[in-house]
Amino acid sequence: MVAMRWSIFREGKLGNRLVFHNLCSREPKAIYEEMKVVSDYNTRCRNKFLRIEIGIAPQDEKKLPVSELMRIAHLFAKRMGLDNHQWVAVTHKDTDNMHIHIIANRISLYGEVYDTTFVSNRAARVAEELSRKYGMTIAKEVKTEKRHQKEKTNPTREQTKKEVQQICYALLDKYKGTGVTGHSMFLYDLNKNGVVIERMRNKQGKIYGLKFSYAGQSFKASEIGREFGYRSLQKNFEASNKGRTKENISNNTRGNRKERTT
Repeated sequence: MVAMRWSIFREGKLGNRLVFHNLCSREPKAIYEEMKVVSDYNTRCRNKFLRIEIGIAPQDEKKLPVSELMRIAHLFAKRMGLDNHQWVAVTHKDTDNMHIHIIANRISLYGEVYDTTFVSNRAARVAEELSRKYGMTIAKEVKTEKRHQKEKTNPTREQTKKEVQQICYALLDKYKGTGVTGHSMFLYDLNKNGVVIERMRNKQGKIYGLKFSYAGQSFKASEIGREFGYRSLQKNFEASNKGRTKENISNNTRGNRKERTT
C-alpha cells in the first residue's frame, strides 16, 4: 500500500509539496500512518484512499507560481467535498508535463466514507471550472492538442474562440435560471455582441446541434463549452421556469415553429 500510493514522493519526480490538509506529518510513511489511524475506524470500507491527478498544460506552468498551485489544490479539494478529510497535494513530473497529485483519505474525520460515484466526472467538471477561473488551458483541450499535435493551430481562430467563450459565459451567468424571458434576452444580447447561433439540422430536418458564428469564424457548441449544446443550453434556463415546456424554450433558440412551415 505505502509503496503503491506514495511512489509520488520518489526523488527526481517530486516537485513541490503543496498542501498537507488535516495532517501533522510531512513525510510519506508518517502521513500514511496518520491517515491509517483515521481510516481504521471504518472496518467495512475496502478502498480507503482516493488519488486524483490534475494536469497542468505546458503553457500554464510558467505563469503559475507555487502559491497559485497551492490555491488551486485547496479550491479543487474544497469543491470535491474533501474539507473534512485528510489529504496531501504535491506537484509531480513523471511525464513531459507537470501535474498535481492529490491523495485523500476516503474516511473523514467523522468516520464518513467519501462517495466515489462518478468521481472522475466530478473531478473533470471541477478542473474545467477552475481552468476557466484562472485562464488556464482546459483539460479536454489539452487532450485534443495531444491527439492532433501534428495539426497547426490557427492563432486567429483560437483567439476568436476565446472571445466567444467570454461573451457566452458572461451572458449565461447573467440570465441562467430566468426562464424563457432570460433565454430570449441571452440570445438577444449575444446578437448585440456579434455572436450568431444557428441550429444544425440533419437530412430529416431534426435539430441535432448548434453552431456559433463570430467575426467570420464558426464553432461547434462543444468547442465553446458543455453548457452550450442544444439540449444543455435549454436546461440552463429551466430552473425558475418549470411551468414552461422544453418545446417553448426550444422555440426561442431561433424564432418559433411557424418558421418551419413557411
